[in-house]
Amino acid sequence: MQTILIPSRHPEFAAMVAYGIRKFDKNVKIIYVAIHVEFPAARFSSSIDKFYYCSSKENQLKFLIDIIKENQVDLFYPVDEDEILFTIQNFKEINKVTSVVRLASEESFIIASNKWKLSSFLVTQDCNVAKGARQNDQNQLQYPILAKDVNGSFGKGITLLRDESEYMEYDSENKDVFFEEFIEGYDLVCNVYCQDGEILAHTILKPKYFGDKGFTSKYDQHVFAPNPRVLKLVAQCIKALNWNGIGSLDIRYDVDKDRYVIIEMNPRYWATLISSVEMGVNFPYIMMLDKVEKNMHSDIKDEKVFYSLRYLLKNESFLKKLSALKKSDLNYRLHNLKSTFHSVQRILKKRYS
Repeated sequence: MQTILIPSRHPEFAAMVAYGIRKFDKNVKIIYVAIHVEFPAARFSSSIDKFYYCSSKENQLKFLIDIIKENQVDLFYPVDEDEILFTIQNFKEINKVTSVVRLASEESFIIASNKWKLSSFLVTQDCNVAKGARQNDQNQLQYPILAKDVNGSFGKGITLLRDESEYMEYDSENKDVFFEEFIEGYDLVCNVYCQDGEILAHTILKPKYFGDKGFTSKYDQHVFAPNPRVLKLVAQCIKALNWNGIGSLDIRYDVDKDRYVIIEMNPRYWATLISSVEMGVNFPYIMMLDKVEKNMHSDIKDEKVFYSLRYLLKNESFLKKLSALKKSDLNYRLHNLKSTFHSVQRILKKRYS
C-alpha cells in the first residue's frame, strides 16, 4: 500500500486531491497535514486516513520530516501555492526521506506566481499576453484598466478603473499593484499537467455563470470543450517556462481583435478540480503517477457541461436537476458529507455568534 502525505493551507484542495486519487486507487493511504489551519473541515473527508496539524512556521520542515519517517511516507504531495514553493525550496531535505511529486523549478515558479513577472516574461517570448504596467506607468495603457495585486488569486482585490479620475481615487497604499489593460470579451481557463515544458494532460473550460461580486467567478456552471487555439497559446507559455507539474492559466478572448491572450497563471491546483476529475481527466492521480496510463484520459474531446450541486439546487427545475446530477459534484459532496456538514456548522456558528 502506497502512503501519500498532502501538506496544505487550503483544506478544500487537500480534500479534492485526495478524492481524485481514491477515485482510481482505493488502496492508497492518504495523510493530510493542515499547515496553520487549526480545525479544517477536510480532516473529516472519507478519503483522508490520518490528520496532523502544523502550527509552527519555524519548525515546519522538521515537523513534516518526522511525520514522513513515522508513517513511512512514499510520496510527498503539496497542492497549494505556499506549500509547493516551500517544497521546492526545501526539496533536497524532503527528498532525502521520501519521493516528491514533479514540481517546477523555483525560477519558473516565481515568474508564474507573480502577474507582473509573468507578463514581462511572456512579452520576451512573443506570447500573446494582456498588456501590463507597474504603478506610475499606467499611462502606458488605455482606460479602462484593471488594478490587481501581483500575487493575488481567486479574482480577489481586482478593481476596474474607467478613467484617470478613478485612478486618482484608487487607494494603492500598502499594496503591490499591477495594472492591466481591460479586454472586452470572455474568460476561459486551461488547466494542465506538464513534464519538462510539455503538456501531458489538459482541460479547457468556459464559465457559463458568474458571481455578482467583482471579478470573482463562481464557476457554478461551466462548459468543457476542445480549443486548439487556446491549447497552442498555453503550450507556448509552458514550453517557455519549461514547466513541470500542475498549473492553471486564465485566458481572455479578445472580441475586438479575435485573439486569445494569457491573463495570469496559478501554479497550483484550482477551485474547479472536481469537475475535471468527474469529466474524466483525473489530474490528482496523473500527478501521483507522473504519467497518463492507457485507461486514463488526458483531455476532453467533446463539449461537456458541468454543474455544481449548489447551482442546480438554486436555479434549475426538478427534472433538470435529476438529469444533471450525473454531471455535477454530487458524488464528491456525498463522499465528503461529514466535512461539508462541519463547514456549514462553522459558518453558521460564526455568523450568529
